[in-house]
Amino acid sequence: MFFAILIVVLAIGAWRGVLPNFEKRVAAIQAAGQPGAASDLPSTTPLSAEHQAQLKALIQAMVRLSNAVPPSSRLKVGDPVFLETAALRQDVLSLLQADPVVSQLLQLDPSLEPFEGFLDSENRALLHKQVEVFLRFASLDALRHGQVDDALGCLTNAIRLRLLPEPFVQSPDFWSLDVAPFNRLLVEMLDSRKLHAGHLDQLHQAYKTFESAPLFRNHLLGERHWHISNTRELAGTSLSDFSSTPRSDGTLNSFTDWLWLRARLQPGFLDTAGCAVLDEIGAQLADLDRIGELALLRESRQRQSRIRSRLPRIQKLCDIPQNFLEEGALLPKTHARLGLLAIAIARFRLDHAGEFPASPSDLVPRYLPVLPVDPYSGGPPEFGPTYPGVAIGFDRSRLTGPDTIPPTTPGRSSARLRLER
Repeated sequence: MFFAILIVVLAIGAWRGVLPNFEKRVAAIQAAGQPGAASDLPSTTPLSAEHQAQLKALIQAMVRLSNAVPPSSRLKVGDPVFLETAALRQDVLSLLQADPVVSQLLQLDPSLEPFEGFLDSENRALLHKQVEVFLRFASLDALRHGQVDDALGCLTNAIRLRLLPEPFVQSPDFWSLDVAPFNRLLVEMLDSRKLHAGHLDQLHQAYKTFESAPLFRNHLLGERHWHISNTRELAGTSLSDFSSTPRSDGTLNSFTDWLWLRARLQPGFLDTAGCAVLDEIGAQLADLDRIGELALLRESRQRQSRIRSRLPRIQKLCDIPQNFLEEGALLPKTHARLGLLAIAIARFRLDHAGEFPASPSDLVPRYLPVLPVDPYSGGPPEFGPTYPGVAIGFDRSRLTGPDTIPPTTPGRSSARLRLER
């Protein structure tokens, strides 16, 4: 009898407003002018007929280029593939110069799609990654053959591909936010001493874009939109939405699952869980405005630990977002700022007969308007002597104990780059 009454009560309550606090937070987000729904996300300008044709040609050229080259693990400088694909590579590079086309590359109109299944986001991500990696190898190959303009074109367009407006951030890899591979190529390019002032200006602009790109912010905004939609869908789920057939992924599929969902929803557990996720995403967005503060990383880790200690019945109703502040923002900005310093040093050397600056302050204001600080600690840049050359790093002496982020070899969690010759 009690069980029957419970079922009736839960069924009657199924359509009541059960997310009052969650909806208040969503309304506050939208009132603050921040995206809280699909209609709030930045829209794109429709492409003209000319740009539609360019986009279609670019997709086709990228697919042909991707099919023509071996996997990135087998690419090597001096491979005949760089000669064999030279004309096709130039087609891709010329098409990538059209800004409206690049900005629309991840928001394809199905009517433009020349290849079945290519609209799948994972396939597009793999295509972009393959072509971008090939362009980086092609840049190095061209540099070693003395083709500096071609090398620079490949590098800067690889950066453009990496900074597409809706990056596919695949946690915890965060491939699309990793700047380190570009720094390895940048150092070789600068050490070649083959670049003139115009080349360095192009590199400076490309790295400024890297440093300011809101990739992680966009990822968090997209994750928040997904969470709002998913939470509302859970709250409105009826018994008819479930099947009596078990599902292999372990998701809700039966009357019992539905009953337990309603039992958790009615006391407000879903409301609490939904609010917890919105609060954490909001906190991570706020963290992005604190980059360079000494206590930032420690406080964000402590907050994440508190969230993970919540009641299991709340955690089961939502996917608490992991905090990828370090991989998504601090490391990329570290590499980008080291790159900007390296480019500024190269510009300094052009004006001083190849001599290295004695200290970072020599670069201001002619080569950099201000000196970048370490995203982890807020510490200033520092130069260490090497022979012949200079090692670029950041002062992290204020980071102690569990907060210590030591410099390592370039291309990893690095706070150092070495420029030679």
